[in-house]
Order: sequence, then C-alpha cells, then structure tokens
Amino acid sequence: MSIEQAAEEEKLKLQNAVGEVKMQIVELEMQIQETTKLFRISKEKITATCNNVRTTVEELICVLKEHENLMMTELEIIEKRQEKDHLIQHELLQMSVKELESAVQNCEMTIGRKIDVESLKFQMNEIEKSRRVLKANQNDFYNPSHVGYLRDEKYIQDFSGATPGVILVSKTDPSSSLVRGQNLKIAEAGRIMEFDIATTDSFGKQCYLEIDDIKVTVCSPVRKEIDIKVDDLHSSGKYSVTFTPECDGEHKEIGRASCRERV
Repeated sequence: MSIEQAAEEEKLKLQNAVGEVKMQIVELEMQIQETTKLFRISKEKITATCNNVRTTVEELICVLKEHENLMMTELEIIEKRQEKDHLIQHELLQMSVKELESAVQNCEMTIGRKIDVESLKFQMNEIEKSRRVLKANQNDFYNPSHVGYLRDEKYIQDFSGATPGVILVSKTDPSSSLVRGQNLKIAEAGRIMEFDIATTDSFGKQCYLEIDDIKVTVCSPVRKEIDIKVDDLHSSGKYSVTFTPECDGEHKEIGRASCRERV
C-alpha cells in the first residue's frame, strides 16, 4: 500500500470520526435544549406550588379571622348589653339614695321639733315606704355575667399537630413511560381498543406520585384526535387507556404519557 493510499484511509477514518463527533455534538445540543426546557418547566411548577401553598395558608387564615370576627362581635354585643344594664341599675340606685336621703332629712327635722303623734306616724310611714322601695331595688340588683372563651382543645390539637399539605417531588420521566397492550395498527371501527401505560423514572424504574397526572393523545389515520378514557389502576403507576376507533387502520398514540401537577 502506497503512502498516498494509507493517508487516504486515515483521512477517511478521521472524517468518519469527525462525523460521529458532530452527531454527538448535535445530540448534546438537543439534550441541552431539552434540559433547559425541562428546567424552565420545573421552575414554573415550583412557582405554581409556592402560589398554591400561599393560597392554602391564606384560606386557613381567612377561616381563623372569620372565627375571630365572629367571637369579637359576640363579645361586643355582650359588653354593650351589660353596659346598658349597669347604667339602668346605677340610675335606679342613685334615685333610691336620693329618696332615702330626703326621707331621712324630713324625719330628722320632725324629731327635732315638737309635733303631734299623727305627724310622727306619717313620717314613719314615709320612711318605711322608702325602705320598701330600696329593698325592691336591691332584689333587682344587677349582677354582671361572667364571660370566658372555651377552647376546643381537640380542634387546636388536630390543627397544630398536622399540616394542611406537603411538598411532593415527582421523579416520573414522561419520555420513559412504557406503553403495553393491543396493537394500534389493527384498530377496527367501533371495536373498543385498550392499552396500558406504566410511568417510570429516568432509570426505567416504575414510579408513582399523587401529583402525577397522565395526558395521552390518540390520533386516527386521518390525524383526528380520538376521545379516550384514562383509569388509574390502583394508584400504582399503571394506567389503562381505552378508546373506540371511528375508522379502520393504524392509530397512533402521540406524545406517550406526560406528567403534570394536579391543580
């Protein structure tokens, strides 16, 4: 083999290697784009989750504030009613004191003078009448209510001992989800078709999380989307998909399974 032929062979090997490296570069660039896209989606979901947490906390605060307002309104009504009752009782007692003071003053003036028996009896009747009025008022003496707040300890314990929600991090990889079942190429119009989807992580391990949801699109041979039904099989990461073809021919499951956070 001549030197020129050897050089050409090496040049060909080098060209093949360069071609392979270029393909790897394209794959890596596509992977970078896909990773960037997934990272952006993840950030959007984190933001949505933050908003969901805030909304939940605000709703709980609203419930507690509503309870506070209700209790404060009830206490205000009780306080105003007691103030009114106290004011009425206070005025009645002051009137009784003035009436008794007037009776005492008249009696003392009578005692200090020479006066007949009938006048003395009259003054006695007047002071006895005043005493009876005082006794009647004393029977109606205002006794303020004793107000307290009975805490529902069970509610407080349940509320403080549990959390309204938890953060769940899904490892489900939609691109790795597996499809098993009937051959979509032999679909017949009117015949129910069924296939299963198993959600997995990036390493192919089956996984399931409550926040995962499955979105599947099935298209007819004329690229028309078909109505489908997705059933969760015992919350195990397996889903059953059924649909009824409108025409014969190969149907395609587009995009496989995608997982999104439930709202």
